[in-house]
Amino acid sequence: DRVLAPMLVASAAAGKLLNGVAYCSGATAVIEFEAASEAGDTRVVQVLRSMQRELVGSASTADLCDRIVATVRTATGFDRVMVYEFLPDGTGVVTSEARDPSLEAFLGLHYPASDIPKQARALYLTRWLRLIPDVGYTPAPLQPSRNPTGKPVDLGQGGLRSVSPIHLEYLTNMGVRATMTVSLVVNGALWGLIACHHQTPKYVPGDVRTACELFAEMASLQIATWSLQQRGVNLQANDPVLHDLVQGLLEEPDLGKALTSRSPNLLDLIPAAGASVWTDGRATSCGRAPSPQQIAALVPLLEGLDGQMVVTDRLLEMYPAAMELADVASGLLALPLSQSPPIYALWYLPELVHSVSWGGRPHQIRHLGPAWRAPDAARQLCGVAAAGAQPVAHLATGRNRSGGIAAAGAAECRAAAGCAGRRRARAGQPAARHADGRT
Repeated sequence: DRVLAPMLVASAAAGKLLNGVAYCSGATAVIEFEAASEAGDTRVVQVLRSMQRELVGSASTADLCDRIVATVRTATGFDRVMVYEFLPDGTGVVTSEARDPSLEAFLGLHYPASDIPKQARALYLTRWLRLIPDVGYTPAPLQPSRNPTGKPVDLGQGGLRSVSPIHLEYLTNMGVRATMTVSLVVNGALWGLIACHHQTPKYVPGDVRTACELFAEMASLQIATWSLQQRGVNLQANDPVLHDLVQGLLEEPDLGKALTSRSPNLLDLIPAAGASVWTDGRATSCGRAPSPQQIAALVPLLEGLDGQMVVTDRLLEMYPAAMELADVASGLLALPLSQSPPIYALWYLPELVHSVSWGGRPHQIRHLGPAWRAPDAARQLCGVAAAGAQPVAHLATGRNRSGGIAAAGAAECRAAAGCAGRRRARAGQPAARHADGRT
């Protein structure tokens, strides 16, 4: 499906100009019409220029999001404008908000993944902007309901497509009468939404909507840029550590000691409570780590993942025996350095019991969100046997940093392991032997 070029149509029946947008729906074309704005394309350019200036000079992603909500609220006049960011586990959080002072704040509230199900998120990727000018509208049936080929008409690309009645009921119960959502897409994935609420019916002219959609595209590129810059800063800051670690591999015959007992060690590369290296059928650790027996019991799980990296703040969900490890390893980053022989670098985070302000019940399924709830309905829920979102951000960042070991250092690790074996042989120590007789 693709959206075709917009058009301006003079309607003799309506006695006014109409804006038309055509898009493909299967083998047929659908054309939507709405009243044309008097300002037209001229105001699109004016509004967009004004909005674009606000993006210049942002100091961080957080600062950028604050500018986004302020700019969109100025351009549209909505009572409340929020940036809703999707977290790695599918839940979402309001990270920025601009609102009428009389309204309660939603800033910082978390929402379950079920509030915006996968099918809704897929629509946000194909149609960046959705407007409900009046929650109390009466749906108009499509006539005829099937296209010329006899199949139902797919209105997924449509701006005038009706909305789930459950979502409309929810908005009504909240006292919201109009909404607009604009997608923020980073690297082809739905990063978040610009969500707008109004307490009375509110129509946003097509030219202003076009400007907001183009503004969201520019903001998305800016978010991607900040993400890349931060990733580069993290990698650059750790380059000396990675270099010294690799150098240590060439100097220390014992691979585990090289990465855990020297300075710097694995904990200097990625902040965590503890770290281990599994090699030659044994574990060498630094910081707070599970016992060697507990690590040995965990290794078969890692071997069954065929060389995949593991990053989780809820190890218990994939490894039931982790209940015994909660005080040291509720969060885990496992980096395979070699599959044959099996060598792993492991980082751990302990259980962090923390409170999260939920805008609704996190396990209650709702439909076609965002299903926002006011703070007085927010529920404080404790995260138990979870490492916590903020600390695990270090481990998530570790995907990039540890990638330096995997890409720039894994070969050295294996080479160093081979050198270590030769050194052990020269020193009269037996080389590591595998079950199949290989050394």
